[in-house]
Amino acid sequence: ALTAFLLAGFSCDLLYFSRYFIHEIWVVLFTLGVYLGATYYVDRRRPIYFYLACLSGVLLFCTKETSVIILFVLLISFDLTELVHRLFAEKETNFYVQYILRVKKLIGELKFHLLGGAVLVGLVWATLFSSFGKNPRGLYDSFLTFAFWTGTGVESGHNKPFFYFINEILFRYESPVVFFTLLGLILAFHLRDKKGLFLAFWTLGIIGAHSVIPYKTPWLVINLLLPMFLLSGYGIQQMVNAWSTRFRNSSYTKLLCAVLVLGLLLSAGQLPLTWCVNYVEYDSDAHKQAYVHTGRDVFRLVNDIYDTTAGLPDEGSLPINIYTSIQWPLPFYLMKYTKAAWWGESSTPADAPIIICQDKQETNLNKFLKNKYKVTRYTLRPGVVILVYTDEQFFKNKRMESLETEIPKVETFH
Repeated sequence: ALTAFLLAGFSCDLLYFSRYFIHEIWVVLFTLGVYLGATYYVDRRRPIYFYLACLSGVLLFCTKETSVIILFVLLISFDLTELVHRLFAEKETNFYVQYILRVKKLIGELKFHLLGGAVLVGLVWATLFSSFGKNPRGLYDSFLTFAFWTGTGVESGHNKPFFYFINEILFRYESPVVFFTLLGLILAFHLRDKKGLFLAFWTLGIIGAHSVIPYKTPWLVINLLLPMFLLSGYGIQQMVNAWSTRFRNSSYTKLLCAVLVLGLLLSAGQLPLTWCVNYVEYDSDAHKQAYVHTGRDVFRLVNDIYDTTAGLPDEGSLPINIYTSIQWPLPFYLMKYTKAAWWGESSTPADAPIIICQDKQETNLNKFLKNKYKVTRYTLRPGVVILVYTDEQFFKNKRMESLETEIPKVETFH
């Protein structure tokens, strides 16, 4: 647990995407809840852990459509673990009979808790997908979504090669995790311990599933990292256990120390890159994590608008016309302008003190505008250039009016 915790805490990608308002963080959290709930129940047979697994599973389903991939991989990993453990570790040939008996025993232990878990799952699903009862059709849409996202997963414009996650992200930004994961894989298949085998199949399965699907975005990598953290912790734990119980000889001690030192050196070597990606070059195209990111030029854009309107008595109610389908994060930064109108790309342009559009709309926009404008170009993100039209004469007149109202009137006494 300590090893997994440290690797997660210093993970370049987990740290990077944990700073986002993005589905994947919740996906990882609820996946961990499913794993902990299931394993704790198996170890301790307390129903509370079964309910934790059920609650985490339904919240995972409600968070993102990729939940079905994760839940499927977890189920297959459990089946493969049982198969390998019984066929090789216990030398049993009647695997299927033993498997069915084990499942029947588990159902018998849970009894009415199965019904309780089903009710819990149904309540959470119905509440969230119906928007707390306001949108009953959401229950139907919760399944209809898979028809849409299946097509998106095959052809979406985000297609990447099979080894995208492995070559472009894991080896480059997560080398300590990769090292300890390989150690865990070797020990899991060597010892054929159930917990190790499950983590091994989970790791291989989730990496394989996300590699096969053409749709790939960098934030999906943290789904791969979760079982890798846990499998890394398993590997270190098994080495420490072996050292403390059986192999306290000098050669094994040297091997253990060599593994730990190599892992620490890889971690230390990774820290500067992790710091750079997260806190220095967080919007640089040189790093895969920065995927069509908003560039820092947005601050120049926003500050220029702030400076232009500063000091006007009606600054907040100043009309601004925005003609672009690509808007975010501008609505956040321009929220104080209550009369900012987001017309969309296809609307007919009209004059306003400030007009915002994309560069590809410049020619069409100029056909409709009557006033004279100063035009400034900004790069919102790679490939997206934003133009800001400023009616300088309007602001000059406004400031003159403001100065005139501030000059006190002198009364004449006779």
